Amino acid sequence: MDLVKEHFLPQDEREATAEMVCASYCLDQARIAIFQEDYKRALAYFENATRSIRELARLNEKKKTHVKLEKLITELAKNSGFGKELGL
Repeated sequence: MDLVKEHFLPQDEREATAEMVCASYCLDQARIAIFQEDYKRALAYFENATRSIRELARLNEKKKTHVKLEKLITELAKNSGFGKELGL
């Protein structure tokens, strides 16, 4: 299953993909900087990776909230009698 489609809303897929690429790149560059003993640069890359990962977490939480709301609305519609009208 496609990780992006599974964990993010369709309208957020492009942003999530960009953040995943950015986080991965920054982590790779941080590793390189560490081996080169350039710790300030490594720290800057880690900070950028952290920002991307936080954004991924925010977008993922947005998807989870959306799914919960959809389930709640469906359940409410079923229990109120609107489910039949909505085809639920």
